Amino acid sequence: MPEYLAPGVFLEEVSARQKTIEGVGTSTTGFVGPCRFGPVCGEQPLLRSYAEFESIYGGLEQLQFAAQTTSHNYLAQAVRAYFKEGGSRLYVTRVFLPLSDSDGIAKWEPTGSGLASTQTNAVSLRARYPGAAGDFSVTFIFKQGQNILVTDTGSGSRFQGAGEGDVVWAQTIAESQQSPSLAGQFYWVHGHGDAMRLRPKAANDGDPTGFIGADELASAEKITLNVSVSAPGQSAAEQVWEGVTFDPAHPDSLVQIFAAEPGGARKVLRVPLVFESGATNGAELADALSQIGNLVDGTPTGLSLGMENDPWCHPVLVGCPPLQPWPFQLQAPSA
Repeated sequence: MPEYLAPGVFLEEVSARQKTIEGVGTSTTGFVGPCRFGPVCGEQPLLRSYAEFESIYGGLEQLQFAAQTTSHNYLAQAVRAYFKEGGSRLYVTRVFLPLSDSDGIAKWEPTGSGLASTQTNAVSLRARYPGAAGDFSVTFIFKQGQNILVTDTGSGSRFQGAGEGDVVWAQTIAESQQSPSLAGQFYWVHGHGDAMRLRPKAANDGDPTGFIGADELASAEKITLNVSVSAPGQSAAEQVWEGVTFDPAHPDSLVQIFAAEPGGARKVLRVPLVFESGATNGAELADALSQIGNLVDGTPTGLSLGMENDPWCHPVLVGCPPLQPWPFQLQAPSA
């Protein structure tokens, strides 16, 4: 119908022929059924390829239901056939019924004396969604960066190349004189420029004590983290995040990237792991992870240490704990 921009009387010719039914798009399809992983509620993502389905809902491996033998993964097979035959737009609604005594989500929490789960800085990991494909192998690798300690002739030492909240592995001059093999400890950076200082893990923003200046240190090296997540199954691909920071307030930190609510629907779907910690600063979080790697009274449930022979720190610091890498195996309840 034409648009009239002024009042008045208008004549309009209307065809007497019967209008035909206009065609509508039939390229969008919806499937409902069980699968190995993925969201079970909320708005479903639009899938445009089988690879997208596989990355979110798992592959073609068989399904295991409670008190039953394995079953073919008919939903995954149907999705693969749909895109193979020319389909282009698909919505999938996952059907999942948890057992009465379990939510079906793979979890790992520390046990033993190394780091009790009741401590404020305790860490925990869990799969974002229920299902057997959430039995992830998670590896943390501490990466040694540049030495942020710079010595200027005649003006002493200063820090360079670090920002507020960054974590460093540092050794004081007194420690180096007492024992060359002493490893040092984690600190976090406070302040900027000439006012930059290091603070130990126990010191927070409101604590006026515990500052360490550049002149008190023999070395100070910036530490970041690489995280890899591998899902079980023949078609599962490893996901890797490099240069992850420890500062809980930093957007690229371990706590923020793997938050329970990371922000953005697509990000939630692409980050299959949830990491939680009560640590208030990066040094405290790094130290909590190192304690997990140094358990002496048995391996925690679901945790496979698998240490490498070479420590991550400088070879002369022979007392440095072997922090690289630690595979954490998340175990989903049987369902």
